[in-house]
Amino acid sequence: MKYILTFFLFSFILISISFSEKNNQEIIVDLPYNSQEIHMWADSLLSTMTLNEKIGQLFMVTGSGKNLDELYYKKIDSLIINYKIGGVLFLRSQPNQLKQLLNRYNSRSEIPLLASIDAEWGLGMRLDSVQSFPWMMTMGAVQDTNLIYDFGVEVARQLRTLGLHVNFAPVLDVNNNPNNPIIDRRSFGSDPINVYSKGHAYMRGLQDNNIVACGKHFPGHGDTNIDSHISLPVIYHNRSRLDNIELVPFKRLIQQGLASIMIAHINLPFIDTLQIPATFSKQIIQQILKKEMKFNGLVISDALNMGALSMYSIPGEVELNAFLAGNDVLLCPDNISESIKLIKAKVKSDSTLLNQLNVSCKKNLMIKKWSGVFDKLSGDNPQDLINEYSQLLNKKLFKNALTVLKNSNNILPLTGLDTANLAYVSLGNVNGDVFYNRLNNYVNVKKYVASNGFSDIDSLLDELKKYDIVIVGLHYSNQNFWDKHVFLEKEKLLLSRLCSQNKVLVNIFGHPQLLNFIPDDVDGLVLSYQNASLAQDLTAQLNFGSISANGRLPVSTEKFDSGSGLDLKANKEFEFVLPVEVGVHQESLLQIDSLVNASIKDKVMPGCQIVASRYGKVFYNKAFGYHTYDSVRLVDDSHLYDIASITKIASAAPIIMEMVDRKLIKLHKRLDRYSDIPLLYDDKKNLKIIDIFTHQAQLFPWIPFWQSFTDQDSLDMSIFSYYATSKYNIKVSNDLFFSSNYLDTIYKIIYETPLLEKKEYKYSDLGFYLIHPIVEKLLLSDVENYVYNKFYKPIEAFRITYNPLFKYPLSSIVPTENDKYFRNQLIHGYVHDQGASLFGGVALHAGLFSNAIDLMKLMQLYLNDGYHLDERIISKKRIQEFTQAPFQSIGNRRGIIFDKPSIDPDELGPTCDAVSALSFGHSGFTGTLSWADPEEEIVYIFLSNGRVFPNGNNTKLLDRNIRTEIQKIIYNSLN
Repeated sequence: MKYILTFFLFSFILISISFSEKNNQEIIVDLPYNSQEIHMWADSLLSTMTLNEKIGQLFMVTGSGKNLDELYYKKIDSLIINYKIGGVLFLRSQPNQLKQLLNRYNSRSEIPLLASIDAEWGLGMRLDSVQSFPWMMTMGAVQDTNLIYDFGVEVARQLRTLGLHVNFAPVLDVNNNPNNPIIDRRSFGSDPINVYSKGHAYMRGLQDNNIVACGKHFPGHGDTNIDSHISLPVIYHNRSRLDNIELVPFKRLIQQGLASIMIAHINLPFIDTLQIPATFSKQIIQQILKKEMKFNGLVISDALNMGALSMYSIPGEVELNAFLAGNDVLLCPDNISESIKLIKAKVKSDSTLLNQLNVSCKKNLMIKKWSGVFDKLSGDNPQDLINEYSQLLNKKLFKNALTVLKNSNNILPLTGLDTANLAYVSLGNVNGDVFYNRLNNYVNVKKYVASNGFSDIDSLLDELKKYDIVIVGLHYSNQNFWDKHVFLEKEKLLLSRLCSQNKVLVNIFGHPQLLNFIPDDVDGLVLSYQNASLAQDLTAQLNFGSISANGRLPVSTEKFDSGSGLDLKANKEFEFVLPVEVGVHQESLLQIDSLVNASIKDKVMPGCQIVASRYGKVFYNKAFGYHTYDSVRLVDDSHLYDIASITKIASAAPIIMEMVDRKLIKLHKRLDRYSDIPLLYDDKKNLKIIDIFTHQAQLFPWIPFWQSFTDQDSLDMSIFSYYATSKYNIKVSNDLFFSSNYLDTIYKIIYETPLLEKKEYKYSDLGFYLIHPIVEKLLLSDVENYVYNKFYKPIEAFRITYNPLFKYPLSSIVPTENDKYFRNQLIHGYVHDQGASLFGGVALHAGLFSNAIDLMKLMQLYLNDGYHLDERIISKKRIQEFTQAPFQSIGNRRGIIFDKPSIDPDELGPTCDAVSALSFGHSGFTGTLSWADPEEEIVYIFLSNGRVFPNGNNTKLLDRNIRTEIQKIIYNSLN
């Protein structure tokens, strides 16, 4: 009878508390589990529980962790069976292991366990093979709290996937001590309002999805210089200080319905004169937290086995003290059996403590009901802990955190790239390869690692004088949040002297306190917070204007206040994105990797570059394999391939479109209108320009001109020379020169070659030879300079070039054929096309080299109707005209210069069947393909030397349709 009366009295107290809370103006949002239905359910279960069972519900033990084994797991089994413990905390483990253990433990528990984890920045804090998100300090720089909410939602989804119920987050500590060894980057920042704002968004994301959020570490662990895992920190702050700083986030989140709070192991002698840890302080927990701040949620102790409490050596003493102070959950207890004995004895001797136990136990039960503890846990292996959405969210968080702190003379974004000479200097204790590689995707950037290659600072500084701008990356370990980021004295000296001689743009991939050591005369300053791959990638894109920045500094430093930051707008449409951002399924694209790697293994090709973009955004950009089969030099995405006949649409097409637009040439006019063809060759004089460019001019497909300059199967050395002279002035290849006196002979050969009998589509390069001198005469310019200045330079496609050896080292150029019939050497850095080589490597039909990224930029220009940003480069009307098939009705699929998809279902065309009829592009003999589709707004670039290396007998690339099979995968990956 006495027990029943006590039970009803307890229920009445809880209901009264709930009623008064709802009528208190300071409580804006009620506790998420504080419903009448859950109250009644918990009361019913509580009434059936023994005293031992109620006490057992207070304990939450470690269920997994580093170096724990089956023997340990059996101990947990025993605790569950014998002491009816209430919860389990998972530390380091694998997702599958965690779920298996949780199923195992629950199978031994009469009341299902409350399962928790420290997932402050997501499951990656504790688990392997899951999505890791930025640290809280990084997220503290994000201005869009909707992203923090989305982060909370995603973390909640992942926790529920594993059957977890409690996330010991958000950290609500105000990070106002730069020497704090344990909080620091786990905090959202040094501004209490910013900590509240981010913590509130995170909390809502969790609790809107029935995951218990736990604000920690009350009453504030931010201003300590001791790690409470090791010993007990002492904080000499009075109540006024706490009310204005440390307690602000807690108080506001309590008003917003925060479900639980974790108590810190810290000593505040000005708050509790007993000078005991807050974990044991009734003044802090019962008076301040519960009574004054009106918190009725679950109070959780920090781990009771931490070093801060090591001075309490009597078994069960720590747990008893924590319970008496008002903790509802005793986390990581040392001695449960002794703890239960001590707590039970106290409760039996004090009815007030029995009421306290009932309240604590009921809170645990209510939270279990609300968070789904009693729902059946699936036995399936956890899936989808890294998916397209989580990766995109991770990117958004890093992107929105980027903080520009200085931008003198608008050095950002970097402009004038056609003439700028740029260098990158790597400082710090880890590499910045991702950052450098992305920088190098935009323009050629010379890399210097300060610790390598220079005997002293003077030699490095002297070397760097020749550069217009030096981009400095300060790269520090991203492994652990507690790692110290130390800017070495020699690095400080180097940077200081560098700023006095060069324009310098500093990018910090590390702790904000590094800002204290950056010279005041630096021109540009970007803080990216972490050296994560995404942070490096995005920062490089920010440097070049592909993305914007609006992050704000979340902590105060010696030189910058919290909240500092400049907005920076993007000035490019070109960007590197995740596939999901442009409606492409990322997992499907993995088939490309498998296909290419298998092809390299089977010696279809030594290597390749592949780029795919949509809406002008690159969503796939990979380099595979090596330059040659000897596996000496890896293919890099900045390396140049001979693109062969793609030259037609990359050089001839934009030039001719421009000339037609300027009325310098008319497509339906005859060749003799523009060229002085000798009278003997009437058949050539009557050729129409449009027929040449649509390959129906009846010209012979191909002529090996070099064979006309041989003497008994060897080169005629009166026409060629191994040395350059005024006579032998055209360099054909390495140490081989051709006499320009014989160029007329090439034209004569073309003139004298009879036309084909039937006028039909028959691919031929010969007409492009005839058009070339017409172009240069009418433009009053050579092709090489005109096409670069008019088309490539404005769109920053600097790596599309004729004669790459004039601009780039041989090591960055992929060789083509081991020529044993004409030039008798490996063709490396020189055009593969034999005819184009006789013209010095510059022709309208062949001769260009490029990497895939820059070729994509040109194809995107066509998709953009000739516009780059707001500048018209090529006429929209001309692009539409040239990319249509004017003679499709008579069986010719070709556009004007551009190739088009096959119109014959039995023909093996240049593309896969999935492309639209509006699409256009061209292939290249060396093993290349460049294609654009206006309907899907996709550009696909494939560059390799597989068709010609080691020689032209290698037809595997054609036989297996590698280029079009990859294109098919891309189209099948569209969502």
